[in-house]
Amino acid sequence: MKGKGLPIALMALLLLAFALRLLYMERISLYIDEFVTMWVAKMILRSGLPRTPAGVIYNRGILFSYLDTLFIYLFGFSERAARIPSVLVGALTVPLLYFVGSRLRSSVAGLVAAALLTFAPDAILWSGRARMYAMLQLLVLLASFSLYHGVIRSQSRGYRYLFLLSFWGAVFTQAEAILLYPAFVLAIVSWRGVSWLWGRRGLLVNGLCLSAVVLRYLFDKVTQPGQLETIQSVRPYLQLSLDLLGRLRPYRLFFLHSGYLPLTILFFLGLIYLLKRAVLRESQPQTLLFLYLIFSVPMLELVIFAGATWRDPRYLFMLLPLFFLIIADLSDRSLGWIVDRLSPSRWREALSGGGVYLLIAGAFFLFLPGVRSLLSTQIEGYDRALYYVRDHWQEEDLIVMASPPVSAVYIGKCDYYAIQRDYEEYVIRKEGILIDRWVGAPLLNSTQQLEELLKGDRRVWFVIDIWRLATHYDMDFRRLIAEGMEPVHEVQGVRVLLAQGYGQPQEPAIKRSLQANLDNKVALLGYDLSTDRIQPGQELRLTLYWQALAPLREEYTVFVHLLDRENSPGGQDDASPMKGLYPTIYWKEEEIVPDEHRLLIPADVSPGRYLLEVGIYSSPTGDRLALLDSVGNPGETRVVLDYVKIGGEELPSPQQIVRADFGGLVRLLGYDLAPTSRETSFEPGESLDLTLYWQVLAPLEENYTVFVHLLDEEGRIWGQQDSQPLAGFYPTSFWHEGEIVRDGYQLRIDSQALGGEYETVVGIYLLATGERLPVQSEGETRGWLPLTTVWVERQ
Repeated sequence: MKGKGLPIALMALLLLAFALRLLYMERISLYIDEFVTMWVAKMILRSGLPRTPAGVIYNRGILFSYLDTLFIYLFGFSERAARIPSVLVGALTVPLLYFVGSRLRSSVAGLVAAALLTFAPDAILWSGRARMYAMLQLLVLLASFSLYHGVIRSQSRGYRYLFLLSFWGAVFTQAEAILLYPAFVLAIVSWRGVSWLWGRRGLLVNGLCLSAVVLRYLFDKVTQPGQLETIQSVRPYLQLSLDLLGRLRPYRLFFLHSGYLPLTILFFLGLIYLLKRAVLRESQPQTLLFLYLIFSVPMLELVIFAGATWRDPRYLFMLLPLFFLIIADLSDRSLGWIVDRLSPSRWREALSGGGVYLLIAGAFFLFLPGVRSLLSTQIEGYDRALYYVRDHWQEEDLIVMASPPVSAVYIGKCDYYAIQRDYEEYVIRKEGILIDRWVGAPLLNSTQQLEELLKGDRRVWFVIDIWRLATHYDMDFRRLIAEGMEPVHEVQGVRVLLAQGYGQPQEPAIKRSLQANLDNKVALLGYDLSTDRIQPGQELRLTLYWQALAPLREEYTVFVHLLDRENSPGGQDDASPMKGLYPTIYWKEEEIVPDEHRLLIPADVSPGRYLLEVGIYSSPTGDRLALLDSVGNPGETRVVLDYVKIGGEELPSPQQIVRADFGGLVRLLGYDLAPTSRETSFEPGESLDLTLYWQVLAPLEENYTVFVHLLDEEGRIWGQQDSQPLAGFYPTSFWHEGEIVRDGYQLRIDSQALGGEYETVVGIYLLATGERLPVQSEGETRGWLPLTTVWVERQ
């Protein structure tokens, strides 16, 4: 590719690279580690050293920390000033990659590699964040290129100096650059031989590289005493494993993501191409072989030796330009092969130029879906959450964080480092207590500590994202947060919670165990209820105890409803479990999840008895989980827990007093009959209204059925109604000892009834067996109680 098209294309790529990284910088919230970078920059501005208030030197990305500090000093302390160095470094890596590609292969290869880096979502992401990875990538590219030209090929002294400076810079930008050292040594031996390595120049180059590795290790040991040992014990950098397939899984997104998959295929086709030439003993393309070696050796080191700390796709980011150079080299060779064989010589230059533009367009469309997703998908909004805290901050407030630098950046302090798991590498012991390394905040890692803090007279803020809350804390800690703090703001998966005085919750009036199986996914094991009698305007507290029976792949919402006999609501709460602080996708099997719901009873609600029902439904679809019976058959999509009486206590005042005991379980205090006069006559087909007044003498384990019959002198039934109390609304198994239940029935007289006197009787029985509760009547025990007689007059 020649002429004016080349610089125009390169300038267009540079502008696009800068614009895409700038868009990410402006649109997307700060990644959690970026706050550390900003906090360290503030420390450098104060003292000239990245020394934190805890007294330790922050040694990760130390070169980038100083570069970032320079921009913050020039442009003021802001997210934009902290991010712009990465944007500039990431954008400038694009023309550098073109230069390297053109020197190693051709201008076509350089342009294709530059295009791939321009549009690669990973490159945009890490070049838009205030972290050291864009600088690391640039230095690794410089070190690899200058090694090739300064040692492998030309023996240029300038390139050797550039190589040493770049390698030292990379090592002190991010420790993972040490993984390049074996690859560089192997490249030197492969091209220059062992003898060169032991020569004066070789010893000097190798010695200076090795000294960078050693000094970085000693620097980390001195500036962060004990941290290397702690990390290696809990989340090691290095951990030998020969399970290559298992170790490859964390990096599969790098190779098998939709945008990278075609490139990965081409990468392996290139390996086959090199193997074929080796088998046929053909001369190897030296630059391509060099690139494969420098890329593959660190990759194998990560697969075989990397521990949990480095087992992450982002640690391949430093190798991304080398990967793109391999792809660009192979693309250029393939394009040349096609042009040479399929076109006349006079068209070759035009077709070659057109092919380059097609390759650039291919890079654009290959990564376009990933770029769109990257620039439109927000991450955890800690920055926006802290804006809210800062705007509502009062002088005496306290703040606790799982990442102290976040609040330190915006509030200037963090009072406690609140975390229970995976904190060991981030704390040091000072004056007998554990404090975090960044801000010096005391560690708060027990429920008792948190409770004491919340009981104080100062407001307490806690800002946390849902993933960390679900994975870094015990259940009792989460429960105290959910019940002792109020969510006051939510943004991009981050919750802002505020406690304004915390009192020990009162003992619930009702505690019950259950075994309710919902679709073999979730079990309801029991509940606590603050009271079963409440006044309008008061708050009803209900705690449900859930258990996951299987891994839950989607988020569910819990519904809690108070309903009267007409299904009119007396209060409701539909919410994610634990106020949304512990979504179901994080629930562990067999773990018991306490889930508190508070229902504010409306001031204008009608008094009466209300059914309390709960259940779970899919948040995306609204589909409820069904309640399974003992053999697994689905039934209702709700669980009736209890009944709550809203409003004043009504004194029973039956018109007719009876006081008859049924089986020692319930007592019939009396009844009302409409019309009230015994002398009133009824016609066949008419109905009489009967209201019974029951008093509960002892808990009823079963759901009993009440029958009301109209009998003639021979005991034949001429009218009846059999129903559970309140037309099935209030089953007897929910009745409380001492409670009085007003229970209405409508008894219709059979249309074929003859004129005469009929007796109204009442009784209680179990529907499953037909067994009646005994009652004393007229000196004998019966299964029914006579109430009154009515006269039927046939016209």
